[in-house]
Amino acid sequence: MTDNKLNNPVVVENTEVQSDNKNKISRSISRYNRQEAINNPRTLYIFTDNTDRTSGGKVISDGWYKTKYGNGGFGSENNPTTAVLRGLNNAAPISTMKYFYRKHPNMSVNQARWTDNDFAIFKETIDDEIEDIKFLWDSGDFDNITIPSGDGFFNSKIANISKQRTPKLYEYLRSKLIELNNHINNENIPAKNVSSTYINHSGGA
Repeated sequence: MTDNKLNNPVVVENTEVQSDNKNKISRSISRYNRQEAINNPRTLYIFTDNTDRTSGGKVISDGWYKTKYGNGGFGSENNPTTAVLRGLNNAAPISTMKYFYRKHPNMSVNQARWTDNDFAIFKETIDDEIEDIKFLWDSGDFDNITIPSGDGFFNSKIANISKQRTPKLYEYLRSKLIELNNHINNENIPAKNVSSTYINHSGGA
């Protein structure tokens, strides 16, 4: 399914692409699976992360993510969040959560979320992660990009980056995702022509 009226450039329903077959970014139709991602090395998977770079559990043993961020954990192969892919060489993060609340004593999920007061560090984090995704894509090692199924980078039940709660973060993240789409698909789609719900997946490990 596509939305031609909105000229939606990034994600269409399920794993289909636009009718012109040029869109290289698609949405997974199911929960991420670590072994499935390993079995598809030419697909670059985007997952939601936090700046603690961990979900606890099994520790990352090698790869570019460990080199950059250290010995974070991906939980286990049964981790229900998208961070089950943390540490794979064909997976890259976007940090929709500030912290992994379980790493901080007495911290709630709400306290682990980004707020508009965090804009400077949020911008720095997202800018760096988007550049990493571009770099990985430009390596030529990948044929397509997959983002997770779910309820959105934005107003998810975990991250809750929304127009209502965090308008500054919402607008900035949206602009960076449009920038990423334009880079991947060699397009120049103005932000005003893109639906605010154009890219969906569950947030925040």
